[in-house]
Amino acid sequence: MPAQALVVLAGLESRHNAGLCCVSAGPMSIDFGAAIQVHSVAEEYAYVLAHPCTCGGRWRLRMQALLRGPQGRHYDQLDVECLRCGARKSWLFGGDIIPF
Repeated sequence: MPAQALVVLAGLESRHNAGLCCVSAGPMSIDFGAAIQVHSVAEEYAYVLAHPCTCGGRWRLRMQALLRGPQGRHYDQLDVECLRCGARKSWLFGGDIIPF
């Protein structure tokens, strides 16, 4: 099992297993057309930081996954949890996502 890592990127905290996953989006109902367009992973994190929880709390990254959507395009999904109230949210990012 991979070692646990603590990642702090510009204030977004994450405790997760080192490494990310890549999956092909199959029968799941994901609206790829609603993906937030970005040009880098850093831009994804900046977006999340700029949009705190409705309670005002910061988000903690729970999971990040690289998805392959229609026409083989790649999307990045970030699942987060509020450090203050525990609310959970998921964001889907698209654009110039480059698979690792």
